[in-house]
Amino acid sequence: EIEPGRALLLTLPWQDNSKINILNVYAPNKKADNEKFWKDLDKKWMDENLPIPDIMLGDFNLVEESIDRVPVKPTDGRALHALNEFKTTINVMDAWRIDHQYDEIFTWEQLPDRKHKSRLDRIYLNSHLHEHCCDWKATWSEVTTDHKLVSVKIYDPGAPYIGRGRWTVPLHLL
Repeated sequence: EIEPGRALLLTLPWQDNSKINILNVYAPNKKADNEKFWKDLDKKWMDENLPIPDIMLGDFNLVEESIDRVPVKPTDGRALHALNEFKTTINVMDAWRIDHQYDEIFTWEQLPDRKHKSRLDRIYLNSHLHEHCCDWKATWSEVTTDHKLVSVKIYDPGAPYIGRGRWTVPLHLL
């Protein structure tokens, strides 16, 4: 745990005996606390020589662009600036937004009327992984919550093609 209850860094085995670092975050909802959270993480990475995350994901509790919120209202500039500084430090990007510049997707809805929506939950990737990702989704999960589950498939471009799966008899022949 990097920040108890707020940030967890996982290092997992990856392709060719390498490792992948994943930072999972749950940023505070209050603007001032959100700003401090990103500044504290940035300082930890600068001071403690922690592994650089290949992926940062979670509930950021702020939006980066006006298209990511309905109704539109400005984002706290200080918290957003602190997040952007940290993203620069760890060299990750909002890969979904890069690939979907004009699309709307919302991961949080204020219940029960769902009139307020935001894209608070995101997955940031480094540039190498961004080249090898597909099937971005935001779906409701079985867990009762007002947030959607965000996912992406990351594939190994060096993996061998293993076909469509096992062979079966076509149904019309049965």
